[in-house]
Amino acid sequence: MGALMQSFHWAASALGAVETWPQSLRFAIRICLQSPCPMMIAWGADLVLIYNDAWQTAFHTELDLQGFGKPAWQVWSDNWYCRLQQRMLPNHWCEIGVQLEQVLATGQSAQLDDVQLFLERSGYLEEVYYTYSHSPIVDEAGQVRGVLTVAAETTQRVMGERRIQEVANEREHVEEALRESQTMFENFMSHMPGSAFIKDEQGRYVYANPAVLKLAKRDITEIIGKTDFDLVPAAIAEQFQANDRAVMATNQVVETLETLPLGDEEHYWMTLKFPILLPSGQRLLGGMTFDITERKQAEAERLELLKRERAAREQAEAANRIKDEFLAVLSHELRSPLNPILGWSQLLRNRNPNPTMLARGLEVIERNAKLQTQLIGDLLDISRILRGKLNLSVAPVNLTTTIESAIETIRLAAEAKNIQVVRFLDAHVGQVSGDAARLQQIVWNLLSNAIKFTPAGGRAEIYLKQVNNEAELQVKDTGKGIDPEFLPFVFESFRQADSTITRKFGGLGLGLAIVRYLVELHGGTVWVNSPGEGKGAIFTVRLPLMQTSPAALIRNTSQNPASNLQGIRILVVEDERDTREFLTFVLEQAGANVTTASSAIEALNHFNQHPPDLLLSDIAMPEMDGYTLIQRIRTLPPEQGGQVPAIALTAHAGEASQNRATAAGFDQHIAKPIESMTLIQIIESQWKRMEE
Repeated sequence: MGALMQSFHWAASALGAVETWPQSLRFAIRICLQSPCPMMIAWGADLVLIYNDAWQTAFHTELDLQGFGKPAWQVWSDNWYCRLQQRMLPNHWCEIGVQLEQVLATGQSAQLDDVQLFLERSGYLEEVYYTYSHSPIVDEAGQVRGVLTVAAETTQRVMGERRIQEVANEREHVEEALRESQTMFENFMSHMPGSAFIKDEQGRYVYANPAVLKLAKRDITEIIGKTDFDLVPAAIAEQFQANDRAVMATNQVVETLETLPLGDEEHYWMTLKFPILLPSGQRLLGGMTFDITERKQAEAERLELLKRERAAREQAEAANRIKDEFLAVLSHELRSPLNPILGWSQLLRNRNPNPTMLARGLEVIERNAKLQTQLIGDLLDISRILRGKLNLSVAPVNLTTTIESAIETIRLAAEAKNIQVVRFLDAHVGQVSGDAARLQQIVWNLLSNAIKFTPAGGRAEIYLKQVNNEAELQVKDTGKGIDPEFLPFVFESFRQADSTITRKFGGLGLGLAIVRYLVELHGGTVWVNSPGEGKGAIFTVRLPLMQTSPAALIRNTSQNPASNLQGIRILVVEDERDTREFLTFVLEQAGANVTTASSAIEALNHFNQHPPDLLLSDIAMPEMDGYTLIQRIRTLPPEQGGQVPAIALTAHAGEASQNRATAAGFDQHIAKPIESMTLIQIIESQWKRMEE
């Protein structure tokens, strides 16, 4: 191409005579012609082309001298593009032309990477790739006058990267197929009705499906690579391994029943084990298990249900025996006092008794009449308890006074057997909220029990002390004690350790059942301890103490109430007479003018005649409850009491009951049992808010 340059008539070209060329162009041409790399120079505003031998060889141009000295656009349009359009992509040279113009205009280098061409090589079109680098040529004045383009073939790299991508794509397809196969395998293993596992020749687990993990209650990492000896007791592992060895030795399928304790349960499953031979020659052992634990458990449950049914039948038969024994005892206990009563009555009527005989007869009649009264009272109490109709007259109670009163009632019985009753009472124990008569009944029952079952010359002790926020009452005796097996049944109705107790000591076996219920009704607890028969017993009762100290309570009830509610007209609506009378007494002692109504209908009649200053109403009442009552009252005009302050009384404590009462129209809500001072304070507070 150098010889061609020298023989070319440049004076007639767009570049002009060679001697007019700037030094920068001469230098660039020298580099271009001497370079072994394909190079091309585009000079001037028209991008006049000059290229070297390597360029002509690379792109098989046949322009010869026709391309020299002509603008690039003219050469490409008239010659190169038209003549080479079958060998290169359309617009390829147009892209180069655009970049040449940009470099000439901006003076910044540019590059066109991995351009695809189809050139004729070895007699056929071959796909090749070139990268074109365009650099500005600056003249002596510092102006960009031309562009030097260097072409580097990148066919090998592009083809290599393409092959790598193709291989990667093929690998991805293979991996995707493998993943799909693995997913199908996992789905099949996960949803099969049994468990599945695979072991190697050394007995190590190489696969376990989720059902195996669930049965074993282990994570997959705790299974894979482990043998049965790592996972289960040695005796069971040896059983598993023996079955495995039978499969590997015979290459036959082995079906067996295997058991394994997992946690607290014994698991059972039918196991099918079989050999697996891999193409590499490696031998594995596969296994499938079908869990039959539920079937085994169902069989055990059926046996357990049968045992329970038999036990229930025996309990029912025992209950029938207890009922029959109780009826027999009841008949005996009711008739026994009647014999001396009737006998002495007839004797005193038919004879002329002397004073000694008369006194003796009356004493026998009185004693047996009291015994009869006590028996009937216990029966009535149990009846009320079973029907939930046993009510309390609640007030502050001093337990010391209650205990002293109970001791006095059993004094004669204790003296008759020469039993010493010793008291250890802490006078500083606070008061409890309860029914004084029922609390005395609790103490009397426990003391009577101690006297009844303690032999003559024995000792009974009663203690009272405070434990945290509770009053603790204990009754100890030196009596016959209680069999440990009977302790759980001590407080049940109609239960005694044996029927001979009734014949020897009398009674119906109801006293302690009544004690338990009365204690629980007061919010307390009761229990019994006994070292055994012949070693006495200790009965313990705990009752919650009132929050107000005894001294403060006495001061409040004796000084404050008279002025707290003075002159306030209060209507008390309560269907239970005992509660109604208790509320009336407390409020009148506090200075209120109290009117009562036993039903909501009666209360509405009071509003029609004389509306009260304040309403205190129970919620649970027959015919019309307290919610309906307050809703009816709130519809009345103010002058008829429609805006009267109203307080609800209910045995249902809790936020839900309070919210319901407020929603119905009550201003406040008080849960039973009611403490007198609390009631007075709430009414006083409500009244003061209304006055404000």
